Amino acid sequence: MADIKFDPESSDFDYKTAHAYQMQPKKKNGHWGSVAPTSDDERMANDLPENSYVVLKGKQHETFDKAEAAEKARGSKIEKRGSRYYSVPMSKGGTASSRADGCAIRGKTRA
Repeated sequence: MADIKFDPESSDFDYKTAHAYQMQPKKKNGHWGSVAPTSDDERMANDLPENSYVVLKGKQHETFDKAEAAEKARGSKIEKRGSRYYSVPMSKGGTASSRADGCAIRGKTRA
């Protein structure tokens, strides 16, 4: 089976990256989180500040607008860097370490 690469312009969801970070859907409603952590290499390659996250939903995903609203509410904005969309803190002093969507990562829920 061929490894299908995620298209950030599509209506798809990047399950491969979500699984790599041991993310899981919420038990209550099955919702997957919209963002995942970025690696040091990814931040360096895309000139991303600390507390940036990779967006797991494609730009045409039916709830991409909800992801944008959630990221804005926690002081970040979604922007394209390189070939992917990222959630980037709006200010240098802003902290975007808390997750707005509360999805599980590595067995812990970040609120």
